[in-house]
Amino acid sequence: MVPFVKASAPVFLLALVSTGFAQEQTPQAGPKPAGTNYAVYLPEVPLDEFAALLKEAVVKQLPANIVVENNHNWGRQTRALSVHGVKAVHVMRNNGDWEKVKTAAYDLPHQLKLRAYGLSSPVEDRIVFMVHLDAPAMVELEEKVWHHGMQVFASHGRARLRIQADVTLETGIIEAPKEGSPLNRVARLQLTGAAVRCENFVAQNIDGIGGEVAKRAGGLLRQSFKPWRPAIESEFNKKFCAAILSAGGTPAVSSGLSKLLADSRTARTTVIQAQAAAATTPALPTQLGPRRRPLPQCQEDFPLFSLDLELYFAHAAHAQADHPSHAEHHYDSTHHFDPPTHSEHASHPGTLNSHHEEPKKK
Repeated sequence: MVPFVKASAPVFLLALVSTGFAQEQTPQAGPKPAGTNYAVYLPEVPLDEFAALLKEAVVKQLPANIVVENNHNWGRQTRALSVHGVKAVHVMRNNGDWEKVKTAAYDLPHQLKLRAYGLSSPVEDRIVFMVHLDAPAMVELEEKVWHHGMQVFASHGRARLRIQADVTLETGIIEAPKEGSPLNRVARLQLTGAAVRCENFVAQNIDGIGGEVAKRAGGLLRQSFKPWRPAIESEFNKKFCAAILSAGGTPAVSSGLSKLLADSRTARTTVIQAQAAAATTPALPTQLGPRRRPLPQCQEDFPLFSLDLELYFAHAAHAQADHPSHAEHHYDSTHHFDPPTHSEHASHPGTLNSHHEEPKKK
């Protein structure tokens, strides 16, 4: 078995070096803030009840229909020379490119959707949250081209879209509750950020053609609407923000904010206590002791190769013991495998050739 040890030793050494062992490194938890006056995210506090109160107050501050009209050169006229009888006079004639856009959100008390989300507490007794507003709207675009009183081009398109807004609000407690009153006196809502955008633009009619054809050809109508978006979004932003700030001063919304602040204070205390307990508890390693790295695909075949060597050298040792003169056909002094031919094994039973048959005696 000595040849097997010499030949398989490099294989085992290579497998041992390539596999190796590695100690699992457990990341250490970072230190928590020393005090309790830091921002805490509060996803466990429900906001649906307060959102319903805020929507009811907001729709009362908004008109039932919001209509925003913008135009460029609409109705523009220039002086043109004309002949009346035998006299030359100057008259006003339509001239230039006329453009007009009308955006309208109808039936807001029933169509407006309002949702509150992202509640957090930056400091004690103060909360910040987001309000999302969504309302359907219709937009009409009209364009005419006049040349000294003669209309040379006219186009009209209609599309639907959605007016969406995200408003950031902040409030806090400014006075503790009086005796017999379970509610805190809260500050008015402060608007710290707002963004309004026009989304989901879908063409419905272009010059009297509607249906699927209008939807497929809506790219030109969308490009015509694009320059008007900033002005339209700015108008809706002003109306939404003014309505929310006015609604924040109503008794119903103030009562809802007071209850929301009380729930947020309790949730904030729970979160801070949980974070403090987690910071003082030592983290357990995810795995004790070393772990074995997975072998690359090319190294997974080494055990099979070693098994082949073991079988071959075991057979070679057996052949050397039984047939000393024949063993030199199986390996040379450098232990390179030289497979014997069928003719050489014809007279030696028990070799690697399992299909060998004894020669028949005549």
